[in-house]
Amino acid sequence: MDNAFKQGSMAAVLGCGLVFSSIVGLAFSIAYPIKEKFVLNEKKWNWVVTGLIVVLVLISSLIYNLFFEYQEKKLNEKGKYVYGQVDSLAYERRGKLALNNYFYYSYKVNGYTFTRSTKNTCDFESFRKILIQYDPENPDNHKILKE
Repeated sequence: MDNAFKQGSMAAVLGCGLVFSSIVGLAFSIAYPIKEKFVLNEKKWNWVVTGLIVVLVLISSLIYNLFFEYQEKKLNEKGKYVYGQVDSLAYERRGKLALNNYFYYSYKVNGYTFTRSTKNTCDFESFRKILIQYDPENPDNHKILKE
């Protein structure tokens, strides 16, 4: 099974960077009034900020995981099936990663064609039909099922 929701992309990396910088900003905005109220020295101040960052990162990762668990559960409960097709195969280097075998595939839902790519871990061949389970409310949320 390959869940397209979990595919890495530059947008996801940028999003994570924005989330982390927001967490750091939030930690400082929470910690500053604490510093003022309790008159903390620099060492204690650093511990408060670091602790807040760790707590906020843990909370946001929990929310992130719960979101994907919810999407997976929804897909398993209400998902519909459609056949798609492997359009092409390519060896690509994505970012700084090693050269890997990827396949591009497409599937149609309600007249709209979705085209995606993912790592070829199942040795799919070009023009092969593949079974895809998708969320009827959000067809972009899908997974490829092994046959």
